[in-house]
Amino acid sequence: KIIFIRRMAVKSIIKSILTITAVLVLSVGVTSAYFTDQKSGSPNIFSTGTVTVMIGPHVVTGGSEFVPGSEYEIEFYVTNIGTLPVEVKGYFSGEWSNQELDPGAISFNDFEALVEGNWMPIASSLQPNEEIEFSDSYTGSNVLEQDEMKPYRVKMKLAETAGNEYQYETFTSNIHIAAKQIADGADWPAEY
Repeated sequence: KIIFIRRMAVKSIIKSILTITAVLVLSVGVTSAYFTDQKSGSPNIFSTGTVTVMIGPHVVTGGSEFVPGSEYEIEFYVTNIGTLPVEVKGYFSGEWSNQELDPGAISFNDFEALVEGNWMPIASSLQPNEEIEFSDSYTGSNVLEQDEMKPYRVKMKLAETAGNEYQYETFTSNIHIAAKQIADGADWPAEY
């Protein structure tokens, strides 16, 4: 009997300990409350500046026919429509309808910028695809500020030595402009 009572007592004690442990675990989980909160700051938005230039309409004046020694004057505008001041450079390209003809028969002469009402020289003579910074001789600057529009002009001339092979052909010219922001380390576009 004593063994049975001891076993019962041990079982009762174990049940009591387990019950007390379960009650403690449950009561700690149920009675514990914690306050929490979270906040996010308002976002910081950073807008990048832009470098964008636009070539305005071309006005071409000259003879009605392109013959050896004749020239056309091309007037155009470059406008900085970006948000940052930029440096500007470019080149004039051209191509004959007959690919076998020499584009070097064309030269671009008297390249000038209009500064304070006067045409100021940039370069006296350029060959097709010859790159040049658009720096005038008056200010020595090739910088366009935000929203600044600057007029330029150039004369395109067919060499006086152009022979009969140039008859009945057409020459298509184009103006290519590159711009970069004014900052140490800023690079020109690789292609333009």
